[in-house]
Formats: sequence, structure tokens, C-alpha cells
Amino acid sequence: AVHSEGKFVYVNPAAQRLWGALSADELIGKPVLDLVHPGSRDNAVRRMREVQEFGSTTELHESKHIRLNGDVIDVEVTGIPFLFQGKPAVQSVIRDITDQRRGREALRQTEAHLRMVVGSASLVIFSLDTDGIFTLSEGEGLKALGLKPGEVVGKSVFEIYRDNPDVINSVRRALAGEGNAKEALVETARNL
Repeated sequence: AVHSEGKFVYVNPAAQRLWGALSADELIGKPVLDLVHPGSRDNAVRRMREVQEFGSTTELHESKHIRLNGDVIDVEVTGIPFLFQGKPAVQSVIRDITDQRRGREALRQTEAHLRMVVGSASLVIFSLDTDGIFTLSEGEGLKALGLKPGEVVGKSVFEIYRDNPDVINSVRRALAGEGNAKEALVETARNL
């Protein structure tokens, strides 16, 4: 979209779809801030001013916009100064990230729920990356090992269990993809 003096002067078909317009005429001449959510307007005004006064491109940032039907969407926006039909203008590149934000929030809630369930269960759940670094350690059963939830995250299993060759051997075999090694690792963990 392109705006000059605070109003849209050009919108492409993608911008029309973004804001739910049937034609460009529904947006041309409309004040830009009419489509920015009230909670994002102060930031939008400040960024528009930066482009106009300093002639600099704004960094990509997240904002909330309002479609013509009133739905609120999450977007990423950057503004680029240039001349449009001989007048100073701003080309805005806008991308709808509503689905990604919803997905991130759903994942965050699922992770929080899983941590609560695992944290209260009398078991130990851990995961390692391909280098043997703990990426997860949760569960009430950690107390029996003298550990707190998350305490070993970021640490090497090979360092923590350097004095336990059964664990080291089982981890190496599991990381190599040996199915039985994973079962041996679980059995070894039970015996710690």
C-alpha cells in the first residue's frame, strides 16, 4: 500500500484482500490510521513521522490492524519513503501474521499445560538434542535424582553422567538411532 499525507493513494490486490476490500476504491483516500487498531496507533503515528521527517525506512515491526468488517488482524509492517506521482509518500509492506500469532499462542499454552501436567506427575521426562545436550527435564521424579525441573537444560548428558558408563553408552547408542538403546536408556534412567 502507498499513503501520502496520511491517506491511501494506492493499494494492490493483496492489500485489498488484507483489509477485506472488494475494490481499491474502498481504500483509496481513506485515512491510514482508520485501519490501525487503537492500541497500535501511537506507534504507527511515530513510525510514519520517522519516515516523513528523516526519510528513513522503518524496521519491520508487529502491529494490529482492523479489516473493513471490523475484524482485528496481526500484521508485520515496514515503511519505505519514496515519491508517488511527484509527492512524498510512504510505501508500506504489510504481511498478515494472524495465523502465526495464533499458532504461537496455542503452542505456548500447550507447552504451559504440558509442563504443569508433567511437573506434577511422579515421573521424569527429558529430551536431548543430537549433541547430547538436555533440552528438557521435567517431572516430580527428578527429586529422587536430586534435581530440580529444568536444572540440567543446556548441559551435556556426557558431562553430567561422566561417572556412569551405562548411561553414557545408552545415550550414545540412542543418539546413533539404535531402537533397543532407547529402551536401555529408559531402563538405565529407572535405575539411577
